[in-house]
Amino acid sequence: MMLNRFCLQILPEIHDKIKWFNLESSSMKHILCARNYPNLYALGLYNIDEESVRCLFT
Repeated sequence: MMLNRFCLQILPEIHDKIKWFNLESSSMKHILCARNYPNLYALGLYNIDEESVRCLFT
């Protein structure tokens, strides 16, 4: 519920100001697909399995 509120109410207001994201694998896809982030230049990924890394970066 908190993740949904973040993606639906908060991200639309701040998405263009975000420069860095630190995300856990459980919320990564939901947050990254929610908006475009024109100023995002860094991404920290935590608790991510090897297969997910391969899918994202190959």
